[in-house]
Amino acid sequence: MSKKTFFYNRSGMYTPSGAISITANNQIVSGLDITVSGGAVGISSSGSYDNVKIQKCRIHWRGAYGIHLTGFTNLEISDCDFVFTGATSGDIGTETNNCFRLYGCNGAQILRNRVTGGNGPFFDTMSNHVCQYIQCTNMQGSGASGYGGGIAHPNCTNPSLLDFYIKNDLNKAWTGDNINLYNCTGGTISRGLIDGNNCYNGACIQLQNDSSVNVDNVDGINWHQQGFSVANALNCTYTSCRAGYNLGNTLEQGRGTTSGATPPAFANENYGSNSTGTVWTSCGYYIPTAPSSIYWEDTGCTHTGTLTNLGAFTPRTPYIWVPVYA
Repeated sequence: MSKKTFFYNRSGMYTPSGAISITANNQIVSGLDITVSGGAVGISSSGSYDNVKIQKCRIHWRGAYGIHLTGFTNLEISDCDFVFTGATSGDIGTETNNCFRLYGCNGAQILRNRVTGGNGPFFDTMSNHVCQYIQCTNMQGSGASGYGGGIAHPNCTNPSLLDFYIKNDLNKAWTGDNINLYNCTGGTISRGLIDGNNCYNGACIQLQNDSSVNVDNVDGINWHQQGFSVANALNCTYTSCRAGYNLGNTLEQGRGTTSGATPPAFANENYGSNSTGTVWTSCGYYIPTAPSSIYWEDTGCTHTGTLTNLGAFTPRTPYIWVPVYA
């Protein structure tokens, strides 16, 4: 079957558009400047399709999702710019939905995208998908609870998040966990910089109810409550990760103090069951702001490995998104 192409633009600029619906296999959505308001979804579908590509678009979303798709195979979302329009600078604590929410889109390839404001990507009940080269700025989370806002992978098998940059200005963002894997089996988080987490109960990376997830070569800086955390998890590993430049119990945006008296750089926790087999390999910290702690481990949790006081360090070079036009 030949590919069905619509609104394909080669002018070097985006073509203005309203909401788009995917209606068949092999469709390409390219070069559009999609704007939706209220509860509308920027790109949705009438069913589940194969070999769909969404590329080189800019999507302005407000109350629902930039993209919302279910059950697609061989899906690619690449070189897109997601801009949340539901809040202005400093307008925080507003319930927002995700730039894109995918359900059951196994093997999806999410490549070279940028997200500004709102909630980050949400990958639900998926396997073997790859999200690589993504820049997220000023994630706003979900209401006063502060949860959400970052990149979420609930109920996934072998997800991959690679080469990422999350930057949150502390007077604009309203972030929970920057990255959260929940109830996942296997998976890799690698080569990233997380700069800014002002949540009183969140972490730069939270692994919860997971097994055999590997995190490597990630720096978390300017965090409020926790750097890197494992909870209710089995045999998860952090390698060459650095937690530094903590905020201590600094108040940010009136959100309150952290839920712990001494926020830790690393944590191995029990949220109902013990985290066992956690491994910290070549990981280190720099925590200059009091009150703070290096490590928290609940009774019954187990780990191997040690953490090193690194002193001041230069954070890794972030991935910076560059627009590509159709």
